[in-house]
Amino acid sequence: MKKILALLLLPALVLAGEINPKTVIKEVTVYLSGARVTAESVLTLPAGVSEVRLTGLSPQIDQNSIQVSGLKNVSVLSINYTVNNVAKKLDSEKIKVLEAEVAALSREYAQIQNIIKGLSNEEALMTSNIKIKGDDQNLTVEQITAYSKYYRERITAIQTEIYDNNIKVQKLQQRVADVNSELYKLKGGSNEQRGEILLKLDAQAAASITLITKYNVSSAGWFALYDIKTEGIKQPLDIFYNAHVYQNSGENWDDVKITLSTGDPNTNSIKPAVQPHYLNFVNNYTTTTATSNYNYKYNPTIKTITGVVFDDSGLPLPGANVIEVGTNRGVATDIDGRYTMAISSGKAISYSSIGFISQELPIYAQQMNVSLRADQQQLDEVVVVGYGRTDDDADYSAASETTVKKEEITTSTGDVKEMGIAHTTFKITKSYSIPSTTEVTVIAIDKFELPAEYEYFTAPLINENVFLTAKVKDWEKYDILAGEANVYFEGSYAGKTFIDPNLTTEDLTVSLGTDPSIIVERKEIDDTKAKSFLGSNRIVFKNYEISIRNNKATDVSLVLMDRIPVSQNKAIKVDEVKTGDAEYDEKKGLLTWKLTLKAKESVKKQLSYEVRYPKEKKVNMN
Repeated sequence: MKKILALLLLPALVLAGEINPKTVIKEVTVYLSGARVTAESVLTLPAGVSEVRLTGLSPQIDQNSIQVSGLKNVSVLSINYTVNNVAKKLDSEKIKVLEAEVAALSREYAQIQNIIKGLSNEEALMTSNIKIKGDDQNLTVEQITAYSKYYRERITAIQTEIYDNNIKVQKLQQRVADVNSELYKLKGGSNEQRGEILLKLDAQAAASITLITKYNVSSAGWFALYDIKTEGIKQPLDIFYNAHVYQNSGENWDDVKITLSTGDPNTNSIKPAVQPHYLNFVNNYTTTTATSNYNYKYNPTIKTITGVVFDDSGLPLPGANVIEVGTNRGVATDIDGRYTMAISSGKAISYSSIGFISQELPIYAQQMNVSLRADQQQLDEVVVVGYGRTDDDADYSAASETTVKKEEITTSTGDVKEMGIAHTTFKITKSYSIPSTTEVTVIAIDKFELPAEYEYFTAPLINENVFLTAKVKDWEKYDILAGEANVYFEGSYAGKTFIDPNLTTEDLTVSLGTDPSIIVERKEIDDTKAKSFLGSNRIVFKNYEISIRNNKATDVSLVLMDRIPVSQNKAIKVDEVKTGDAEYDEKKGLLTWKLTLKAKESVKKQLSYEVRYPKEKKVNMN
């Protein structure tokens, strides 16, 4: 009897064994940077301690973020995450197609080489035949002429055909090299990294459970991209709010429920500490770097960026350095402060210039304009390093049991929008399959109509185009993010603009592109006293005329801006300022005209000023 009892108790004292269930991703919450994955595994546990190994997962899982639920009466003894090298699953179908293409290209290559060889032999035979005919003393002049013409034309044709076939050979060789390179990528590296979660579970009795595993992954996120459409300056703006989702986490999301969150679990949520700033004399000049947080997010689809670098007075800054962070790639701005640069692998751009505070921004749009502030003194830098969690998803805080009620509304696309204290989420009703690639998946999340005040703007000293702008009020309630927008005006594509809700202005101003039907010209009027001398001073007189013509069939409102230079040195004096009927900000030197132009109407505005400075000095008058 004692032996039988011992045998019955024995299974409860040993490890029940390892279980390898199939793991299926059911839901994904995509943040502006990173994602929260929810996966399910159905398994049957025997009584006792079991090891459950979840395989084929992302190699980019944050181990500290792993949580399990759905355990019922099962206890978790340990959780361990590892990244292993496993045999890569090859795309056999694609490999077969590429190998077949290589075989066909090789056959075509051999055929062309045979044609070239045959043509070369023909050329050699004809050359030999010319010598034979040359030894024949009975040839008439007409025969010699005929033979010469035939050989000349045929040999020329042969050489041309050989040349053309050699070009074909070069193209075939390049194509074969490209296909072989693609095959190498598919076959190369027999192993790939896969994540594994090993759970040790203790079941008091045999149980069937649905194990729910949640974890955070990197190399994923989403960014906003808008379509702005309007049928005319009397109509409201229709804004289509689209999310571009990307993920390269190493595991595919097949037919999953998607939630988009404006939160970012990587954002530092620890408040900074302000330290005392002690002034003292310094011997060496150092450049201060400021990383401004405009809530701009990295956009992985951007391959080329352009823009203008300004100083803090709004003037273009030539010679500024624009560098792709993490690489040795960079350019300098031209005389107008403009730059263009192709993007390789970097995620941020650094802007710097001697005497200015450098700035680093994520690559968020195709056009990135930046203003650099003058560095008046050496500043002490306080670097605050910390790791924070968002309260957007309760799973991020294992100890948090507090539930905050969120306001819910239904968007125009039928999705559910939840507005929390700090973040907004969009629960997408349709399921999506998002593979782990470099491509993006577009999800329409909302559409809204905004009443707008339309106004034309021009600053011809910088750009003689006239820009149509739309001023929107009460834009805060739509919870929009900073992002690029495609503009469609009166049914036609008008270009791109950038929506920046991070500005602290009461109204949101959206640029809708240029309007060529309003012509602006700014020219300097020659004057006999343009340059003269008075004692030890040089006097420079500037006189400008701005012409504006409205070629539209309707009246338009237009804001015209220009400027008068402002001296920052007592030795440089700006006098004889004439601004006409413009609003003049003397502190900044900015001129503003608010005009209403009737159809086909033309107006002219003038400004002038005089600059005096020591003649042995140089002053930038542009």
